[in-house]
Amino acid sequence: MLNPRHELEQSGLPAAAVAELKKLHQIRGTAAALIPESAIIKIQGHGLLTLLSNTAYTNISSMFDEASRRVVAEDSLTIANGVLSAYPNIYLKLTLADIPEFVRRVGELKTEADYSRLLDRFGVRRTDPGFWAFSDQVLADYRRAEPVSAGVLDYNRYDNR
Repeated sequence: MLNPRHELEQSGLPAAAVAELKKLHQIRGTAAALIPESAIIKIQGHGLLTLLSNTAYTNISSMFDEASRRVVAEDSLTIANGVLSAYPNIYLKLTLADIPEFVRRVGELKTEADYSRLLDRFGVRRTDPGFWAFSDQVLADYRRAEPVSAGVLDYNRYDNR
C-alpha cells in the first residue's frame, strides 16, 4: 500500500479547498510551463503544500539540445501535501480565501509577465524584506509536520523573476 501522506486530503484543508486545488492537476501547456519546477505553498494556518511543474519531452536520451525535444503542450502540474523538494524555486503564501483566485490565475498564465504578476500577488521573492522570516516560518512548519524526514532547504535554485 502506498503512503498517502502527500495526498491533498491529508493536508487538513477543508474539502472545498482541496477540490479547488485539485483543479491544478488539469492545467496543461504554457501555463504549466511558466510555473517553476518546485514551489512551496504556505497556506496560512494550515501548513505546507508543494506545486511541481512536470516538464514534457519527446525523449531524454541526451542532455544537449534540450529545447528541440520539449513538448510544452504536454507540461502539467502536480500539487501535493507537504514538502516534496529540498530545492524550492519559489515560495507562495495564500490564505484559504485566496485559493480560488490563485488556481484561476495559474490556469490563465500565458506569458512571463503574467507569471510575474502572479508572484506580485502571492510570491515571496528573495528580494522581499520578509524573505528570511518567511523562510524560518516554512522551516518550522516543515519540521513540525515531518520531524523525521525534514531537512534544510537549499536556495541555490530559488527564482527571483
